[in-house]
Formats: sequence, C-alpha cells, structure tokens
Amino acid sequence: MYRPITIHIHWVDANHHWGYGAALNLILCRGYQQLRWYDPVAGCYLDTFDGEAASRIAAEARVRELEAEIRRLRNPRA
Repeated sequence: MYRPITIHIHWVDANHHWGYGAALNLILCRGYQQLRWYDPVAGCYLDTFDGEAASRIAAEARVRELEAEIRRLRNPRA
C-alpha cells in the first residue's frame, strides 16, 4: 500500500535545497537541477540511474575479462 513519506525541505538558496526523510533515514538533496539521495550513515550519495548504469557496464566488462582469463588458464595451448 502506498504511504507518503514526509520530508521537511530546507532551502539553502534558490538552487539548493535538502530534506531529511526519517522513514528512509536518507537526505534528499536538490542542487544543479538534480535530485540525489544522501546516506548520512555511510557519508555518501547513493548512485543515480546513470551512475548505476555505468557501474553495471564496467562490471560486465570485467566479467568478460575474467571469463577470458579463465578460458586461457584452462587451455594454455590454444
């Protein structure tokens, strides 16, 4: 069931705002025309969709490299 999350917004200036969401224990930040979630426990921003996509692409490339290395080690004469 949908339940709204209450976030009290604090204005830093005309372009920057932030608000804390107790339900998620995250801070929602807006700056430079972007919305980002900040994790105060970890002390870092959560990945955006673009950041997640880039991480996934890099991880998939690394998997292909490791698979090629495994094939080479299993069949060194090929």
